[in-house]
Amino acid sequence: MSLQFFLEKANSFWGRIENFASTPKLNIVKTIYVNLRLLPFKQAIHLPIYIYGKVKLACLNGSAEIKAPIKKGMITLGRWDDKFFATRKCAELFIPKGCKIIFHGTTYIGIDYSIRMGQKGILEFGDMATITSGVIIGVNKYVSIGKYSRIVWNTRIMDSDFHFTYNSETLEVSPNTKPIIIGAFNWIGNNTAINKGTITSDYTIATSGSILNKNYIKLNNDINEPMLLAGSPAVIKSKGHKRLYSQHFEKEITEYYQKNQTQKYILPKDFVDDVISVKL
Repeated sequence: MSLQFFLEKANSFWGRIENFASTPKLNIVKTIYVNLRLLPFKQAIHLPIYIYGKVKLACLNGSAEIKAPIKKGMITLGRWDDKFFATRKCAELFIPKGCKIIFHGTTYIGIDYSIRMGQKGILEFGDMATITSGVIIGVNKYVSIGKYSRIVWNTRIMDSDFHFTYNSETLEVSPNTKPIIIGAFNWIGNNTAINKGTITSDYTIATSGSILNKNYIKLNNDINEPMLLAGSPAVIKSKGHKRLYSQHFEKEITEYYQKNQTQKYILPKDFVDDVISVKL
């Protein structure tokens, strides 16, 4: 065996050590505590929620509910699988009395998340919903994130302005809280702001840095169809765009564009997107 072989093996070994050392570890004590505090006992004893790394448990007087078959570790908070965001602090959970988080299946939440709830708010996660790192979620009334939707780092989701404003001429006061409903299979780019009253269609793509603040289904004549949103505030830029979920075709297309930069790849006419292959 050559020296180069041993050098490559050593490099691979140290790479695994570096990755292990930098990845938040399962916080066993807080995992047990969060499950027992939030879930019904019959669900909690199976430890379906895993807590990783540092997290500030500011308040856990509210509750959680899992509306799916219970599996150990099916909900993970504080893992660092996306690798796009270096941890800067600890995460935070603030779930006061009367508030509830509802999980409809497997859910992934990255590092440095903040979930703050108030005024008997309800937060729902669809099956296979993914929240990557540095995302802030504030719920005063209702926030729903659809199944298989992916919300990328540094995004802010707030269903309230927290303070009221009024028109000094008419003295009208506008509501400061409106529900947010993120459709299924959405892909929300990094540094996006999702404000009160936002409703997106299934398969919506929002570009990085967008500010969402409308009912985009209503804006599209009540038609729930794939759309691309962009801007500040965001508008409908185009329709029909979807994120590609098929792991097989993603690999094939990557290899195609490594060799061919002049012609676009065309999917076969019988193409079916394999969402089941998606991994959190």
